[in-house]
Amino acid sequence: LYRPGAATARGLWGNGLLVAVDGRERVHVFDGAIGAILRFDSAGTFERAATLPEPLVGRLRARARLTYADFGGKPDPSSRAVNVGNLTVSSDGDLLLSFFDPEIFALIINPDSYVATEVRVPSDSASWRATRGARLVSSDDTVFALTLSHLNALVLRPDTSAR
Repeated sequence: LYRPGAATARGLWGNGLLVAVDGRERVHVFDGAIGAILRFDSAGTFERAATLPEPLVGRLRARARLTYADFGGKPDPSSRAVNVGNLTVSSDGDLLLSFFDPEIFALIINPDSYVATEVRVPSDSASWRATRGARLVSSDDTVFALTLSHLNALVLRPDTSAR
């Protein structure tokens, strides 16, 4: 899955997990089965874990159960699985975890503290529709969302509504 010297900033699927390697060659793994992100050093030693914040993780788990039922499965009410888009490392070293959620588009996660900042895009906007299923890359205050047919740039700005 990972070997030192082969660091990459793009998210990879491996054994059903999302994996990203930061500039310090630490391996960050998002485990959708439990809704948690784990950090390992380049030698594979476990360093830290954090779960997604509530109420986001609750909504993602409910959506995952509905999706499972839509495909004919019997949803397990105790399932902790969540559906996410991808995990990447930004140009400034933060982790970017995207979602299929009408309220929160992505989380920008500090790779040291695992403190998360929400990225919100109104679900009734063209930006939200254009970024569904996109591969994300961020640079400074801009998130680039790449799909097979489009490249969209979203400029991030602080939410001042709570001030």
